[in-house]
Amino acid sequence: MELLAHFGSPVVIVFYLLFRFERKIEDLTIAINTLQHSIVKKKLSKVLNMLLMFNFI
Repeated sequence: MELLAHFGSPVVIVFYLLFRFERKIEDLTIAINTLQHSIVKKKLSKVLNMLLMFNFI
């Protein structure tokens, strides 16, 4: 019981922080993937516009 009294609070805090950091990391992963898709879409759009400009399509 003494062991729980000494280490209980730090363990709870660590699990709380890990949970919060995991959510933040998931949010950052989604944001990075969205940004990557936007960049690819923009590059593809530029290439298509260039092809259209030179009547390759």
